Amino acid sequence: MSHLFGPVEGRRNDAHLWNESGLQHYLEEHSFAPDGTPLQIYGDPAYGVTRHLLSPFQGASLTPEQQNFNRRMSAVRIVVEWVFKDIGQQLFPFLSYVPNQRHLQQRVGLQFITATLLYNAHICLHGGQITQFFNTTGGVAPPTLEEYFHQPELEDFDPPNL
Repeated sequence: MSHLFGPVEGRRNDAHLWNESGLQHYLEEHSFAPDGTPLQIYGDPAYGVTRHLLSPFQGASLTPEQQNFNRRMSAVRIVVEWVFKDIGQQLFPFLSYVPNQRHLQQRVGLQFITATLLYNAHICLHGGQITQFFNTTGGVAPPTLEEYFHQPELEDFDPPNL
C-alpha cells in the first residue's frame, strides 16, 4: 500500500474521499514512466477518468473489447482489496474488532497507519498473495526491506546526541 490519508468517517462517499485524499495531485506530480508517459491507476467509476486514472467502461451497449477490458481489470481490482483483508483480518485483526475502534478514545488512524507500515515490511520480507498474483502476470517483486525504508534525503542527516 503506497498512499494513505485520514482518518475519515466511514460513511463518506468514494468521490469525496478521492478529492480529499490529494492522490490526484500526487499522481500529476510523480506518476510518469522514464520516457514521460503518464502512469495510471485503476479506480472505482465514481472517480471518473483522468490522465492518471482509469475507470471501468459503463453503459448498456459496451463493445466486446470494452467488456473484456472491464472483466480483466475487475480481477486486478479485486486483488487490491486483498490488502485490506490481510491488514484487518489476517495480520492485525484487532483493527476489525469494532469495540476497539473508539474514535475519540483511541488513535484509530495511527493504528491503521502503523499496521500498514508493518504490513508493507512483511510483504518486503515474505512476499504475499498480491505479489504472487502480479509476478505470475509479468509484475515485479516487492522491494527489499532496505529499499523500502531507504530515504535518500536522510543520507547526510547527522542526528544530535541525545
